[in-house]
Amino acid sequence: MIFSRYELPVVSGHGRGRLLGYPTFNLVIPEGFELPFGIYAAWAWIGDVRYGAAMHYGPIPVFDDPKPSLELFLLDYKDDDSIVDILGVEPVRYLREIRPFASPENLAEAIGNDVLVTREYLADRQLLDYLADEASSYPRFEDGRIDYTDTPSAAGVGIFLEHDGKLLLVKRSEKVGSYKGRWHVVSGYLDEPVSLREKAEEELREELSLTLPSTLEWLFGPGFRSQDGHLLLFSCLIRLKSVPEITLDWENTEYSWVDITEIVRFDPVPSCLQEWAHLLAL
Repeated sequence: MIFSRYELPVVSGHGRGRLLGYPTFNLVIPEGFELPFGIYAAWAWIGDVRYGAAMHYGPIPVFDDPKPSLELFLLDYKDDDSIVDILGVEPVRYLREIRPFASPENLAEAIGNDVLVTREYLADRQLLDYLADEASSYPRFEDGRIDYTDTPSAAGVGIFLEHDGKLLLVKRSEKVGSYKGRWHVVSGYLDEPVSLREKAEEELREELSLTLPSTLEWLFGPGFRSQDGHLLLFSCLIRLKSVPEITLDWENTEYSWVDITEIVRFDPVPSCLQEWAHLLAL
């Protein structure tokens, strides 16, 4: 499937997305628009500012509306009532077909899942773009992973496990390379072209001897730069249904389930607080 970027006029809609909790921009369908009906992950631009977006193209069966519409829900867009006349749009991945949901509530639930899938896919794209561009010339270990020891930048992921209003923090051992003895979440360098979920699962197995069930909900945040600009930080939040059994490896000496409001009291590494703040803003 070949995707292109479009600059499309914004038009008035029926306000259904806002009622469902996902306000959308309704766009003029361009002449010769040949994408199959469906739900897509996309990039969108308002001026020079880029947003991730979940895109609907097609009819809306739950409202008995057979006329195709083109609508985008922009991730992390703060609606300040400013007028947007033109939206730049670039679909990047087909997610699913249009479905005839039994009720608007069922549709809203599906949209929520589409947004989670979109966030994860676009975060993966952002990581792969970084590895293929900025980090492409960085030195490698023998196994092909990037050696970030003396590089101008590095990419990493923080994994936030939450249960009943508490987050899992681990205390870094004296054997790790940085922030010895400081509290952090499970984390790791993103030093090879694998998905964020794969890397997070690998770190959980290594540091906690933990394998999570596939039914849990994962929330992925977009990558952002640390305050000094050196790190490209990604984060994910996993809500657990029960407290798991944990066995620490050499990287950490102890762990604690900490009330979300008490994280600062543990004086965690700076990136931990930055990542948590970004997740809270999603």
